[in-house]
Parts: sequence; structure tokens; C-alpha cells
Amino acid sequence: MRKPTLKNKILSLTLSAAMVSVMALGSAAIFGTRANADDSAAVEKISDVTVASKPTAPTKAQKTAFVKNSANFSIKLFKKVTSDSNTMIAPMSVMTALAMTANGADSTTSTEMQKVLAGGAGKTTMNKEIYWWTNQLSNTKNAKIKNGNSIWYRNDSTLNVDPSFLKKNVKYYGSEIYKADFAQSKLVANAINSWVSKATDKMIPSIIDDVSSDTAMYLINAVSFNAKWDEPYTEDNVYKGETFTTQNGTKQKVTMMYGDEYSYISDSKSTGFIKPYKKGYSFVAILPNKGVTVAKYVSSMTGTSFRKLIKNASDVKVETRMPKFTSEYSTNMVSALKSMGISEAFTDNANFTKMSNEPLCIGSVTHKTYIKVNEKGTQAGAVTAISMNTTSVGEPPEQVYLTRPFIYAIVDNKTNLPIFIGTEMSVK
Repeated sequence: MRKPTLKNKILSLTLSAAMVSVMALGSAAIFGTRANADDSAAVEKISDVTVASKPTAPTKAQKTAFVKNSANFSIKLFKKVTSDSNTMIAPMSVMTALAMTANGADSTTSTEMQKVLAGGAGKTTMNKEIYWWTNQLSNTKNAKIKNGNSIWYRNDSTLNVDPSFLKKNVKYYGSEIYKADFAQSKLVANAINSWVSKATDKMIPSIIDDVSSDTAMYLINAVSFNAKWDEPYTEDNVYKGETFTTQNGTKQKVTMMYGDEYSYISDSKSTGFIKPYKKGYSFVAILPNKGVTVAKYVSSMTGTSFRKLIKNASDVKVETRMPKFTSEYSTNMVSALKSMGISEAFTDNANFTKMSNEPLCIGSVTHKTYIKVNEKGTQAGAVTAISMNTTSVGEPPEQVYLTRPFIYAIVDNKTNLPIFIGTEMSVK
């Protein structure tokens, strides 16, 4: 492994994700998001990075392994970032941005990333699996998802970006490629933020303030989700002035939505319900039993238990109450990812020689999310930025009232993988 003689430059990966139903088409336009980054004098879009063929599909065994590994990754990451405040992440967005970055890694750096992201599978398998999962997502008029990726690199003579690295990310992730004059920090930041804002339907208006002098590249994933409930709440089932009790006992006045659902979930520590969107996705609400804190419940979760909870849902009537809420969240994922096993990538020993000739390391992994849940449905968005530096019927109904802190997720119905997962500790 090459040891850098200078401090590694920062590789910045920015991922955005939002709640939407999406169907990705084509090898070079999987995510189909286009943003007006080209209007900046400091930025030039590269359009000559082409690929000859679409990716081949993963095998059935590879798909099964991917879903299992991705569920484990999602819940492990969720457990690492959950706190006493409202939390929401888009774990598959984080995985996508890191996978794009891993295409430029080698040696131990690559091995660590592949183990955490893909259970040790090779990069080609990892790329094919994420491409498959993204393309199988449902996308309809009433349940829309948009997914976008872009790479922004410093345009100067000292940074030579490997063409094969760019081609892989165009082929599997539909990445848009931009080269930019990072010395014009504000102009480049404005162009990146404009791309992110458009990719998340303005739910995430910005991801960076400016471009630091030691930043060499940004890799960005953005997802937006906008879906209507299959059975929306009617006006006469929405009540203002209801009470939500936070973990510390504070009473909040909230607008509560009353309804009946027909998918009841439970385990030894919780009850909950599943509320479907129009097609392809569902909202999963998990209410820890009285005496069980959200933190205690989350600490017991695994990818397997999460998917099993959904799979074993009972077709029984559930009387439900859910507050209308809007939540925003932002965090740097570096500490969480280090504790999960990706460590060398953040050090001066990082090996990203398949990305560039210049010594690079990941400087930050910024993740932003937004969610709005109301009578009609859900809007959600998330952005993750990773920076690389040069260096049942007839019986009484079940009842699940979300009047105290709870866990929620928006899942893809085909795989039960969480596109978004979060906690609502207080209602805003």
C-alpha cells in the first residue's frame, strides 16, 4: 500500500435522500436527477464518461445476501446515531455514497469498506446489488421516489481522477460528473447546494457552507420521497390539542390523527402497526412497551429482528393514533462508521489509489434528513456528505396510540429494507 508523504486530501461524499417512490431506469441514468449546477462559472459538467452496457443482474443468492446484509447495516448504523433527541437517517443513502467511494479504494481500506457495506462481497457484486435494489423500487404517481448521485472534483493539474473510477460510478449509480474550480469556494458550494436542493425537492436546501482548501472531491447521493397514504386521514379524524408525553414527562399539545389499520405488529418489548402508502411502500410505527425506553428498545434491534417484525404482522384491526410531525436531523457519520469497522479510510494511511493519484482520505460524512407526516401522506429527504481530503376480525381491536416516544420507518415492501428510519422523541 502506498503511504502518502503529504497529509491526505479530504474526499467529501455528500448523500441526499428523501422520501419518494422511485423507479430507476438505464445504466447511465439510474437515478435520473438533473440539477442546475452547470450555471456556475466555476463548474463544468463532464458528459463524455460513457459505459458500453448495463450491469448484469445479481443471482438470487446474491440478492438474498444483499437484503440481509443491508438490513444489518441499516439497523447497526441507526443504533450508533440514536440519541435522546429526534433522529432520522436514510441508511441506504449512506451505503450508496460509501459504495461509490469504495470503488476508488484499494488494499485494507477497500477490504474494510466491503466488509461493512457488503458483508465482504467483491466490489462488482456490491455495485450490481445496489443497482438491482434501486431499480426494483416502485415509482408511481402517488408514491414517488427520486434518487440521484454526483461526483464533484477539484479541477487542477495535480489531481488526476482515474477514468475507470468515474465509469464504474456512472455505470452502476448514474453519477453526474462535475469538475470545479474549488478556489472559487462559494460558487462551487452554491452549485452543489443547488443540485442537492433540486434532487431533494427543496427539502434539503444545502449540505455545505463552503469548500475547504484541503478538499479534493465530493461524492453526493440524494433521495426524495413523496407518497400519499393508501387510506388518508379524514378531516373529522384529526384532533388538535391532544397530548404527547416526552420521555422526561413533558406534556406537549399536538395534532393527533386517529385511524384504523389492519396490520398489527408486536414483539416482547413493543406493539405497533403498518400503514401502507399508495403502492410499494409502508410506514412502520413501533411503540415500546411502557417501562421500555426508546433507547433500550433500539439497543435490542437487529436487521433480522426488524424485518421479522414486519414479516410477522397480523391482519387484525388496530385502532391507531399518530401525531402530525415534521423533523429535521443532521449528523456527521464518521464516529459511527469507525465503530462499525471502517477505520483506515479516515486516516492518512487510507488507500484510494483507484480513485486518484493524489493521497486521499475521507474527511467527513455529513448526513441531513427531513420528514413531514400529515393527513395526506409523507414527504422525506436525506443528504449524506462524505468529504475526502488530500489526505385480525371479530375480536376487540388492538390499540396502538403514539402518544409517547416511538420508532418509525419507511420501508420498501418488496424487501422490508428501511429507506428511512427514525425516532420521534418530541413532536414539532
